[in-house]
Amino acid sequence: MLRDLAEHDPIELPEYDVCIVGTGPAGAVLASALVGSGMRIAVLESGRQRPTARADALRAIECDGFHVKEWSRERVLGGASTTWAGLSSALDPIDFGARSWAGAEGWPIARDELLPFYEEAARKHRFPAFADFGSEGFGRLRAKGELQPAWSKLVEKVFLARSEPQDFGRACAATGSASHVEL
Repeated sequence: MLRDLAEHDPIELPEYDVCIVGTGPAGAVLASALVGSGMRIAVLESGRQRPTARADALRAIECDGFHVKEWSRERVLGGASTTWAGLSSALDPIDFGARSWAGAEGWPIARDELLPFYEEAARKHRFPAFADFGSEGFGRLRAKGELQPAWSKLVEKVFLARSEPQDFGRACAATGSASHVEL
């Protein structure tokens, strides 16, 4: 059920088994994966179905150390997927490493444990196949052009997009129609 709390403020909030914050790519995918679980699910989104000035004001952030683009944080059903180009990239081994400078010991799972799920996620959510990010897949694309970049001090990171980017707002709205999911 889709509930706009600006219009329907419940007197008492129901109890849920899982609460997902955000309807962007991660939240929408998680919600759709849990639909058949039988759990009562709440999916929270700070924006509405369409952009609003009030929700847009929530995009402002303060950040030290690196610049975060304001429009990279959309407050609307579907989150940033409503304005992105659909660019995605597979995680690299370094992404799983410890970050002592951030007080993090790394991911709780190893990259090798995640790899078998890339193909299913790509197929189910219309992302490029895992092989397309590697040197063979990207090499095929690069071979079609005259320019051949070469890196001596940098590690190349490949981002690819589908011709029609995913809008996870539509997927999340469909998930919200399940009887045990409140969006």
